[in-house]
Amino acid sequence: MSKKNGKTDSPPPGRFRPFADLEIPRDEPAHPAPDAPPPGPAPSEDVEFASAMDGVVKLEGTGSEPRDREPRPPRLPDEEDEWKRFADDFLSGGAGFDIQWSDEYVEGRRRDVDRSTMERLRTGRYAWQDYIDLHGMTRDEARVAVERFMVDQRKRNHRCVLVVHGRGKGSAGGLPVLKEKLVAWLTREGGIGTHVIAFTSARPCDGGVGAIYVLLRHGG
Repeated sequence: MSKKNGKTDSPPPGRFRPFADLEIPRDEPAHPAPDAPPPGPAPSEDVEFASAMDGVVKLEGTGSEPRDREPRPPRLPDEEDEWKRFADDFLSGGAGFDIQWSDEYVEGRRRDVDRSTMERLRTGRYAWQDYIDLHGMTRDEARVAVERFMVDQRKRNHRCVLVVHGRGKGSAGGLPVLKEKLVAWLTREGGIGTHVIAFTSARPCDGGVGAIYVLLRHGG
């Protein structure tokens, strides 16, 4: 640098390097890491699960035990099979009942029941003493209800009862399915038919073709 007029000349632009002579130490090259051993086989799922569950104690009374199942209700006879047997018996004359059936009206009597008894039942001269209404019931529910009703009525020494089954207008196709089943039940030996000696569609004042008068055997 030169001095002129007592002033120090500034270094030319781009040439000022005050640390040019300073020696900067260089990083030593890193030692290469030793080769890692090859990975071993992965543990099996069973080993991993056993390891994870180590020390776990099973709690008692947590609800994991199976609950006692409620007893199933007794199975009813197959409806379709029962209807087929009724139809076979009816067509072969082996049902034990003489049955007359039109589009809506139905009546039936045991073969040892005289026609005058049937006429009195048909015309309402046997006053019914109790009734059961099957509206809103499924076939299985109706069957159980009718059987219990008949047994109870005989124990009470009732002779004539009314069963309201409806006309089936609300069922699929508008068919009186429950009425058809009821006729099969009333004529089937070994079941509800054991209590019955005659039946007929009711008079209009008692429900008409939507109900049936049933004449029962004497006594329980």
